Amino acid sequence: MPFNNNTKTDIQIRRFTFRIVIVFLLAITVATGTITLILTRKSSQEMKSKVVNLIQANTQLQISNLNQYLGRIEDTAALLFSDDIYCEYDATKEGQDAFEKIQQETAIEKRLQDINILQNFSDFGIVYADDSSLGSISNTTLELFPDGGLYAYLEGHITDERKESGWFFDYERCYDRLYYVKRLNEHAIIVAAFYSRELSQSFTDMEDVPGMQSYLVDSAHSIVYAESGEILGRNAEEVWNDLPDGYSNYWIIGDKEVVVVGTCKNDWQVICVAPENVLFAEQLRITRFAIIVYIIMLVVAMTAAGILYSQVAVKDGVLSQIRQKADYDQLTNVLNKQSFRDLVDTKLGHAEEGTKHICMMLDMDNFKMVNDTYGHQEGDKFLEKSVVIFRETLGSQAIIGRMGGDEFAVYIPFEHEEETVIREEVARRLDALLAAFHKQFDTHYESCKVSLSAGICLRIAGDGIKLGFEESYQMADRALYVSKENGKHQYNWYEV
Repeated sequence: MPFNNNTKTDIQIRRFTFRIVIVFLLAITVATGTITLILTRKSSQEMKSKVVNLIQANTQLQISNLNQYLGRIEDTAALLFSDDIYCEYDATKEGQDAFEKIQQETAIEKRLQDINILQNFSDFGIVYADDSSLGSISNTTLELFPDGGLYAYLEGHITDERKESGWFFDYERCYDRLYYVKRLNEHAIIVAAFYSRELSQSFTDMEDVPGMQSYLVDSAHSIVYAESGEILGRNAEEVWNDLPDGYSNYWIIGDKEVVVVGTCKNDWQVICVAPENVLFAEQLRITRFAIIVYIIMLVVAMTAAGILYSQVAVKDGVLSQIRQKADYDQLTNVLNKQSFRDLVDTKLGHAEEGTKHICMMLDMDNFKMVNDTYGHQEGDKFLEKSVVIFRETLGSQAIIGRMGGDEFAVYIPFEHEEETVIREEVARRLDALLAAFHKQFDTHYESCKVSLSAGICLRIAGDGIKLGFEESYQMADRALYVSKENGKHQYNWYEV
């Protein structure tokens, strides 16, 4: 996408680039001098302490990420307490009216489905004391108890008496997923499970500490998550012999490894391990050449600063890349949510009287099944191919944005065409879109039953009405809801 070099944004970027170059030059000068001073005066143990502090900071970051992730799971489960019908219903109660029971269970099932959309769960439902269940309890979980006992098993893992909840990992029964359970009432337990590989997004790589590995350990000291997966399920104290009973929040420097441990909100622990020989091998050599490196780095820094500014400040390609990363979704290469919102809001707000504007919401039905069945990498390919179909069928004037997950929004401006003509043209494009979507995905993802639902609204500028993004896309979203309620793989217009 071409950009005008004289725009305000580009001028700001060039000014920012100049400041960065200056800061870069000063930082290199100060940092190199500081490093030289430290290397010549500080002992080996001080160097080790700094490295360990760096690992500890990374460990705390990972713990924070995990706490947020686990907190989202707990908050999602807590949504079932929003209405008495969900948290007071007891499937084991005798003498219930059959029709009323069906109504209550239908309402609970719908609520569970709505909540399940919020997270990528493998299991999410309610298990009652008679081992009956509502919601999405996977066959993998149910098959663990062919003769019953699922409720008693889950109840046995409610370890937090105050919150009446618990987290657990059972490597012997189900090695690839983690479970969260919470008591809903006297005879009902909420269960939420997700694949342990989902935790990979919470563990950040640390480039400054080569060879470092991160692990998650449960309260029984079993390794719940390992990046390599080779020691999954083993006892942490057997893997790292230096760890005594009751280990928590401290570091060890042994003959071979640096180990840092931190505790999460559910009393599970993150263990970060780095090989000592890799961390400190360069210390002596760096100390010997510190002064020489300092002088060389000053020269290189000044040269690099000049080259950096001359290259970055004048090349449109770099500016385009900066703007591309700021405004576009990196997977699908369409506008991200905020950029799409800002652009459409501006266009609607400055629309000339009489112009007509199409606002559209697109949602992929059963997309979660693609991720669950084929994996997230295949799910990403699915989204990329879908965007190609959007571009081919919706026309060159269509502006597309990814609103999150498998939900996309489309904006198409029209001039002064008749409303009937616009509706016919949009219907033609959407018919082509649904047909192309069906042709592209039905065979390959037949078991997932994927489809596409859409909601459309037509806005006309004028008559003192100020058009905006929020109201327009709320209308389109209501129409999308109608499409989903009416059987999916269809589109509906918003009607007042």
